[in-house]
Amino acid sequence: GLVERETKGLARLHPATLAGVIRDRLHRRAAARAAHIISISPYVDDWLAGWTRARIWPVPNPIDPEFFTLPPPERAGLRLLCVGTVSERKNQALLVRACERLAAAGVDFECRLFGQPAPGVAERLTAEITACNLAGRVRLTGLVSRAELLGHYAWANVIVLPSREETSPLSLIQGMAAGRIVFGADAAGIPRLLEGGQWGGLFPSEDAGQLAARQIGRAHV
Repeated sequence: GLVERETKGLARLHPATLAGVIRDRLHRRAAARAAHIISISPYVDDWLAGWTRARIWPVPNPIDPEFFTLPPPERAGLRLLCVGTVSERKNQALLVRACERLAAAGVDFECRLFGQPAPGVAERLTAEITACNLAGRVRLTGLVSRAELLGHYAWANVIVLPSREETSPLSLIQGMAAGRIVFGADAAGIPRLLEGGQWGGLFPSEDAGQLAARQIGRAHV
């Protein structure tokens, strides 16, 4: 991934931010000297433009075959799944605020958020879930096993990724492989993956109302 971009938004002197700056400079030096580069996304191709004369070999993120064999999703109710590190970058708080709007609109839904939490973020997110009266409807978990991961995808009928920064959003790729409807923020590498909305829904990355409106529309299809 493009580490420097992926650590933006952290405190300026946060170790991960400093590490990202160093890695970004090393990335650019390596790209300038390389003859061949493997790129996992057109978003990375755009970043490389002007920095290298290397031949670019596109090798997208691999998907385990189990995702292609999951049963079709049930259509009853709206079952939202968000997969990824629980962090400011992944922006799960936006999805919680969208769920608050779904509840106010009387939509029948459940939402599961799971992934390794960044320090302090899970506590803030749990407090927001409680403040929005979403306890029992929005579930926040930590890491899960491989079997549990596949079980969550089998349970879901919509995969949502509200990230502010992604290079090649694996959870959306897994969702598409599983035949689920996918929604992603219109930010970073997500619109390139979804071909500007051809393969999934896009919503403004900081607009919970627009995300909720798209889910309400999905619930009535």
